[in-house]
Amino acid sequence: MTPEVLRLLVKRRPFKPFRITMATTETFDVWHPDLLIVGRSLAALGIGKAGEEPIADGIIWLDLDQNVHIQPAPPSGTSTSAQ
Repeated sequence: MTPEVLRLLVKRRPFKPFRITMATTETFDVWHPDLLIVGRSLAALGIGKAGEEPIADGIIWLDLDQNVHIQPAPPSGTSTSAQ
């Protein structure tokens, strides 16, 4: 996963939520563009409830070299977190 691809997904308008699946098989849903900060090899994902204000209750660090798949997020009211 390159940071450029992730930045394109975050900047897409209208924004479409997406799911990141890591090599460890952990999944992380990005429900709002303000909850993801993309770096060169890491991304900081804010953990918050989907559909609420984009205010993080916590942060998960994602190693972009370990990403294996990105897909649209399933429609859900669940929190943005490991599943």
